[in-house]
Amino acid sequence: MLTDNGNIVISKTPVTQSEDYEWLRNTGLGYIQQFSGKLWTDYNIHDPGVTIWELLCYALTDLAYRTSFPVADLLTGAGEKGPNADDFFTADKILTTCPVTLNDYRKLILDRTPGVRNVWLETMDDINYDPAIYFDEKTVDTSLTQPVSHPFEIIKLKGLYIVKIEVEDYQTIVDHHQPFLTTLAQFRNKDSAHTEAVVQSDEYKICLENYVKDLLSQNRNLCEDFEVINVPNAEFVAVCADIELKPDANADVVFLKIYSELYNYINPNLKFYSFKELIDKQKRTEDIFNGPSATRGFIDEDELNAHGHLDVLYVSDIINRLMDIPEILQIKKIHLSSYKDNGDGTFSVLQNAQQYCLHLQDTSNAVFQFMLDADAQDKTKIFNSINFSKGLIYFTPKRKPEYSTYDFIDYPELPAGFENDLPIPAGGNRDILNYYSVQNDFPLFYYTGMDGIPKGETNLRKAQRLQSKAYLLFFDQLLADYLKQLDQLKNIFTWRGGVTSPVLLPLPLSEDIIKDLGMLLQSDTDPNKFDATYTSYAQLIETPDQQKQRRNRLLDHLLARFNELFVDYSVFKFQQNKTGDFFDEATADELINDKIQFLSVYPEISCGRSRAFDYTKPFYESADNVCGLQLRVQKMLGIISSQNKKLSVPTNAVDYKLLLQNIATGVVPTAADKLVITDNRFDDFDANFGIHVLEHILLRPLYKSTAPLDKLLPLCGNGTNNEHAECLTPDNYSMQMTIVAPGWLSISNNMDFRAFTESLIRTEAPAHVTLKICWLDPALMYLFEQTTGVFFTALAKVEAAGAVPVAQDITDFNAALLDVYTMMGLLKNMYLPSILDECDDINYNEEADKIKVPVILDYSALGSDGKEEWFVFEKKQP
Repeated sequence: MLTDNGNIVISKTPVTQSEDYEWLRNTGLGYIQQFSGKLWTDYNIHDPGVTIWELLCYALTDLAYRTSFPVADLLTGAGEKGPNADDFFTADKILTTCPVTLNDYRKLILDRTPGVRNVWLETMDDINYDPAIYFDEKTVDTSLTQPVSHPFEIIKLKGLYIVKIEVEDYQTIVDHHQPFLTTLAQFRNKDSAHTEAVVQSDEYKICLENYVKDLLSQNRNLCEDFEVINVPNAEFVAVCADIELKPDANADVVFLKIYSELYNYINPNLKFYSFKELIDKQKRTEDIFNGPSATRGFIDEDELNAHGHLDVLYVSDIINRLMDIPEILQIKKIHLSSYKDNGDGTFSVLQNAQQYCLHLQDTSNAVFQFMLDADAQDKTKIFNSINFSKGLIYFTPKRKPEYSTYDFIDYPELPAGFENDLPIPAGGNRDILNYYSVQNDFPLFYYTGMDGIPKGETNLRKAQRLQSKAYLLFFDQLLADYLKQLDQLKNIFTWRGGVTSPVLLPLPLSEDIIKDLGMLLQSDTDPNKFDATYTSYAQLIETPDQQKQRRNRLLDHLLARFNELFVDYSVFKFQQNKTGDFFDEATADELINDKIQFLSVYPEISCGRSRAFDYTKPFYESADNVCGLQLRVQKMLGIISSQNKKLSVPTNAVDYKLLLQNIATGVVPTAADKLVITDNRFDDFDANFGIHVLEHILLRPLYKSTAPLDKLLPLCGNGTNNEHAECLTPDNYSMQMTIVAPGWLSISNNMDFRAFTESLIRTEAPAHVTLKICWLDPALMYLFEQTTGVFFTALAKVEAAGAVPVAQDITDFNAALLDVYTMMGLLKNMYLPSILDECDDINYNEEADKIKVPVILDYSALGSDGKEEWFVFEKKQP
């Protein structure tokens, strides 16, 4: 048995069983006795079989020891200082989310907007929407005109927010956040006369509101919007107090401390933290990174919850704070007053000399603002009356011009050298591939080591030696391959790499590792290289099918780490063909590629799953302005493209307005009227399939006086004649979406595929949102894409940050909105006619150019609505 000989030390307290030499040896001998006890009965240390087993156990402990290296070391390549950063999603990418909750939005604005002291959001759920939408309970319809003689209901839309932002005054921004004023200059109103490089005081509030609106537009949730973004007016607060100081107190120092305390109470700021500071406060990593990505510092969620909006200021609270100043002996008298800025340099009194508390007068659109006048030299501009006394001597503290920067106020400081992410752990390369053959550990008289065999030995002994080495080579190769696999972790334990990236690779041995290896393996020209042998061996240990199975399993493991599952997709991956067999088992290459594509954009489709698109930016053919739900569903369906691509592109010139009018009025189409589309029914699924998501809240009317709307979004069907009145809900705008998909593709006419896709969409969509899913024909899809494209262009003109819409912009917007309303009333599912044929005849009819769909109970649409088709397929040239 191997023992401690001064060079090899076997730990008496191994970490794992794989490192426990005694456990491995005894367990192995137990199996030997169990399976070959009748043939092998001598288990003493002189038995060669026992020697071989002991040496192999020792080799296994070496492998186990190397496996126990830190993961960062195992993933570090030669010459590197750590794992490849591109192989990991760091905390800032994978733990953060797009804003979802109200606190998330507060964090976003506080973090991205210097000078904001506080921000709060209020819902408009209980507020009548303006312009008022009336639901006539008798005609079961909605309009912008109040019913005269019928009972009605005024609609309160859900999902709209009022955002109020409490900010520092302009001079404070100049003193402490000068670069931000340059940024705000990009958000002037379109009709602004200012051209300066920095924002001026008279436009500060408007530019700030536009900046926040643009920020929120980029981070909007599905079926939500921000109706009002407002910087409230200031109700200026002044303090009148008589304060007795200690005899040795420095009056100037106390004066500045008082101003600092008053400011921090009346206009409190939120503190920004570094990661270490929050960890020291016992915060968990996942909680620190929860919410939008931080750029200036992390915000403590508990402090944010306590950072409320002040409606009342209490004199007792001020007394407690001032008495914490060591130099103050007592406060003899104190009261509060508030003032309104008249805009011309004068102020009006709102409340005067309140001894107990001061109430905010305009609770809907005002915040308290401490009157900063410590530097005032003109007595007519001094509102805070602070008088000191020492014994019987009364005096007024000096006001100095250098106080104008107000550096003595405790403005929040950002963490020095703030890092919004956690670094990839450092590591060191352990030279895992440095393999030492087990043959070199055998006693010298076995002649298996690098010393070889004496020339004087007989040929029989030499042959026996080679036979032993060949037997041990099997174990050597297994042990070496294990190290190769361990070293390959950095290349295989990732979504990077192609479909055919090998998973299991051998470690080629050489004469430098095993003496006389060339006598055991068939070698190439170079006696120390065995390329041909190991090429064959690599193909033996991993066939192409095995490689794909292993690659698939590794990707499944990575998906599982994010709590994602591709099982349904893997089992039910649809293929298109013309034989009537509309779905087959997906190929391994396709599954692997789709999983790689899914993982490559996972941070975006994970954190942004509920994020809506930015309607102030281009909508179609954009890769960076796609609804999170749309992107996620398309990736889960195996669609590689990340664009919101148009799905119906006609080859002829069609006036969409005329087409819309003709279909809406039931005109019988002629051949010249029809939309001509290239026949792509059997083309590549990835290139032709996709979905569009339309949020109904964006279709709400914005204007009533100019170019009034004569109809609103249809409640059900076409919204007329009380159609399906029993299923109508008065509000068809709040928390509702319409999702459309191409219904003319051959794959779309398989009801199982539709059911699978609709189930996927409903599973991934927010639970509180009502969905309407339509499978459209090419003509309706063309109308959907054209009307919504024009509408969102018009919406951006009137609603983008800084937009000042003129009458023509509003007229264009209302016209585009009316077209969308008309289009929405026409949407209906497209079904191919079902045919009662023999099952063997259910296929694609080349001559008739028809897809023959079987009649299946509960899956077939029976009958016809008699409407003419407004499209025709143009066959491709052979």
